[in-house]
This record gives sequence, structure tokens and C-alpha cells, in this order.
Amino acid sequence: TASTPPSYKIIDGKLYRNSSECRHFSARCSGVEHYLLRAAPRMSRNVEFVINVADYPLVPETPLRPAPVMSFSKSDGRHRDVLYPTWSFSQGGPCLHPIYSNGIGDWNGTRQQLLAVAQAHPWSNKTDVAFFRGSRTSQERDAVVLLSLAKPELFDARYTKNQAYKSAADTLNLEPAPYVSLPEHCKYRYLINMRGVAASFRLRHILLCGSAVLHAVDKNSNWREFFYPAMRPWIHYVPLLPNLRDAEDKLLFLRANPDWAKRLAAEGAHFIDKHLRDSDVACYWLRLLRRFSRLLSYDATLRDNMRPV
Repeated sequence: TASTPPSYKIIDGKLYRNSSECRHFSARCSGVEHYLLRAAPRMSRNVEFVINVADYPLVPETPLRPAPVMSFSKSDGRHRDVLYPTWSFSQGGPCLHPIYSNGIGDWNGTRQQLLAVAQAHPWSNKTDVAFFRGSRTSQERDAVVLLSLAKPELFDARYTKNQAYKSAADTLNLEPAPYVSLPEHCKYRYLINMRGVAASFRLRHILLCGSAVLHAVDKNSNWREFFYPAMRPWIHYVPLLPNLRDAEDKLLFLRANPDWAKRLAAEGAHFIDKHLRDSDVACYWLRLLRRFSRLLSYDATLRDNMRPV
């Protein structure tokens, strides 16, 4: 993990960064800077801010005055980080060899690809099971793999390898499954989303498939990205308990009500398609920085260790 999150300043419409930072996660920093550089010329006030490009949020929920650190994800009730759109909208997303050797990234291209694949796999042609493929980045995900072993006629879920894979114990003593690309997820009628280290990057992608997404949500510590609060359960996705004890009943409900499930799937895809475009992400960044700058009680100035991006 990065020892120190990178600090940035926008001075007179130009972006600067601490020159010694970002060496651990250079692609992630570049993914963030893609949008910061677009916002900088439109800033009317100078501003400085800290962006956490590691997976886990940094600011705990305490009675103390919170530190103004920006993170891509946080858990409600546990963290006070300010949410920003993850770097993977541009680059620095998860690297899954050999499918995504350079990371997911490039939201424009991925978005258009998923929309096209979704059209090629309409609801009537999708496989009628709930599907999940991913690595064991959280033990909470064990529930879906165990459910698949118990109910293979309803669930198709297996673990893949990740960078930390050491033995079959990392895949619940099962043979690691082959990686499945995001477009290949669109072949399935129901898709399951569960948190990983923090919030899962995949939610916005699988919603575009036009499949009904079953999204595990913990009301007491809900992991989310910046756009999650705009979505509505039972309209854009089906909420699941994090232990998935309700997953079988809810999947059976969807299968017994295919027209309703199809409409929910369409609403989820429509939400991402119309409200999470590249221009929407850029707009969020600009509004975030403008509002943040108004909270500063001083005028940000350059330090010797700051270099132009």
C-alpha cells in the first residue's frame, strides 16, 4: 500500500502534485489526474486536497473532527472519507491476466462494449441462473460460492485466482475457475455483486448488462461508491443480506416473475447508461472540488515539493 496518499493543489487553474508521491500506484494517480486536469482550468479558487489511491478508506468514524481525505469507497457508519469517482473510470483498474492485462479502465470504451453485448444477449436468451466470478478479496464472498455448491441449479459461483493466490485454500479448496470477462457476464439473467476489499468495481459494469443484479448490502456498514446513493433498491437492483440467507428466496421470486425482473434489469442499465457517462463523472469531480474549495478558510499556495502534473 502507499505509505502516504498523494496531495494535490490547483493554483491559478493549474494542477500540482507532491513530486515524491504516487510511486506505488502510478496508474491510479494517472486515472485520477485525468479528471483533475479537466477540472483545474474551470476552478475559480485555489484549492489543496489529499486523495487516497489505496483500496481502503483512511478516515475512521470518531467523535473527533474528521480529516478531509478523499477516497473512492467507504463504509457508512465506519468512515468519514469524502467520496470521489474511482481512478478506474480512466485507468488503473484491476488487472486480470490475460483478459485485462492493463486494468479495466477506459470507461467510455467499456461502457459502449457492454451496451452492445447486452443487445446481443437479450433477456430471453440469457442463461437462467445467478452468476458470480471473482477472487476471494473478502470472506463475505464465501457465502455465494457455498450457495452455488448447495444449489447448482440456481447459482453458478466460483472463485478465480488473484495476485495474492497461494493455494487452493484461497478458493475454498476448489480448483480456481477461469477468469470471465465483463461482457461475458451479460450472458446470464441474474448477476451477484458483493464487496471485495472495499466496494466492488464491478457494479456499474454488470448493471449495464441488462441483467437483474442482486447486490449484497449491509445496512449497518454499507460499502459504497459515490453514485450508490442515487440508486434505489427494488428499482435498479435487488438488495441481498451480506450473508445471502435471502438469496435463494429472492432469486426464486425473480424467476417466478420474469416480466418484473426484466423491467428491473432494464431500469438498472438505464440508470448507468444515462447518469454515469464520462461527462457525468467529470461534472461530479468539478462540483466536488468547487464545493471543497469553499470550505477552505485560507488561500492555497505552492510549496517547494509541488510539481506541475
